[in-house]
Amino acid sequence: MKIAITGEGKTDFGQKEYSTGKWLPGPAIVYTENIAKEKGVEVEFIPIEKEDVKKVKLQRCSSKDVSGRGIPARKFRILMGEGKYDAGIFYCDADKETGVKSSNRIAVTKHYETVYKEVKDGLNSDKGIPMIPLSMIECWILADKSALEQVFELEIQQAKMPAEPEYIWGNKNDSGSDYPKNYLVRMIRSLDNRYQTYTASRENFYEIAKCSEISTLREKCSISYERFYKDFEQILSK
Repeated sequence: MKIAITGEGKTDFGQKEYSTGKWLPGPAIVYTENIAKEKGVEVEFIPIEKEDVKKVKLQRCSSKDVSGRGIPARKFRILMGEGKYDAGIFYCDADKETGVKSSNRIAVTKHYETVYKEVKDGLNSDKGIPMIPLSMIECWILADKSALEQVFELEIQQAKMPAEPEYIWGNKNDSGSDYPKNYLVRMIRSLDNRYQTYTASRENFYEIAKCSEISTLREKCSISYERFYKDFEQILSK
């Protein structure tokens, strides 16, 4: 099965290696591969870079029913059709609206549902599915303590892990906040002197995703990962 996939950047769906042109996958591709392996389906991913999606010109008649993230999703659908792929996955962060607190779960979930619907409407195809964390990929990265311990060769106290990784949030510009990336970096740096200068990267996100258990992700990220799991399960069964 050939699956087109696009994302926002190197720490989610990967990047092209400049010297060879080889695609270096990010966690979004790995999480998807893991599900395909669980289901016993062979898949080949064809990455489509964000810049290539942007270049697609939409006719007015093909864009009048889409908005927000649905616009690039519709462009991606056009590329899916041109490439005659069996399926397509459109990854994006949901992020959150300015001022929405993590404690306001209704507002957080409502925003996620809005973004999901925008992408779903943009894809407008039973072959295309959204892949959207409740806020950003770091929420899924933070879901599996065992995977983090394996990759960083550390023991992590349960108290240091976010109980509900999907809902953590904070000020991106405040290193002490619970903004998911800041939370992850701060936690890893605090665990061992080896990681005092640790910064998040595609490479370690890739390794964490490789070690992550599907069952743990489904439990800890029961809104966004679980939805993607079920959506992709349907794709694989066709």
